[in-house]
Amino acid sequence: LQLLADAGIAAFRTPEACADAMRAFFAWEAPTQMGLAAQSADVQPSDNIVSGTLDEAASLALFHSLGINVANYAVIGDGEAVSGLDFPLAVKALSAELPHKTEAGAVQLGVASAEELINAIRDIKSNVAAHQPDLKLNRFLVEEMIEGVGEVLIGFRLDPQVGPVVVLAPGGILAEVYGDSAIRAAPIDRAQAFEMIADVKGLAPLRGYRNLPKGDVEALADALVAISGFALVAQPPAEAEINPLIVRGEGEGVVAVDGLVVYT
Repeated sequence: LQLLADAGIAAFRTPEACADAMRAFFAWEAPTQMGLAAQSADVQPSDNIVSGTLDEAASLALFHSLGINVANYAVIGDGEAVSGLDFPLAVKALSAELPHKTEAGAVQLGVASAEELINAIRDIKSNVAAHQPDLKLNRFLVEEMIEGVGEVLIGFRLDPQVGPVVVLAPGGILAEVYGDSAIRAAPIDRAQAFEMIADVKGLAPLRGYRNLPKGDVEALADALVAISGFALVAQPPAEAEINPLIVRGEGEGVVAVDGLVVYT
């Protein structure tokens, strides 16, 4: 197969693989440019960030620069008080070396007072020390808790085979378990965003299934369009993900409460 590939001849191990390739070839569409370049022109990593994983605060700031609403948050050091935020709060370890915080016990939710904040930080430090002893943890992200009618995952990645893509799936810690997602070549327009929302079965409740409270799918579509705009910047990330994006009721918008951005 490698010899054939080197000679410029398409070759496949099985008839099924050939059929999949043909289907993908005939279904391919050029990315829609739709005027996102101006919107995305300022979405760039800072001059001193050329590779690696951003911490959550930097990731949320980048998503906000795309026009995606993010929860009110602050970064504090160990022992520092928090001001300007309303309890209850979510408290998280803040480190680019700890991108998956739940597994490390590095998240405390529903923190209702300054005293509970001190205890939450103490517990997080203990959990992280047991999970990753070499990590020196001295910064924490505190964030207002957001309620909504549902949670989704939206993401962007540079696929090595097909290029930039945008992803939508049900959100939360089990997002990867269900395998229920929609993927499109990026960037997308609003019509394609609504198609993606319709394709994900797990998001039926947000669409008002059986008279359940509807989510703000208009704002969700806008967020999908916005994150797909990474495809148009000079240095797009290898991966960018918001999980969860809280979808509030109709007309109430969406709010990013956790984000991850990785540059190669």
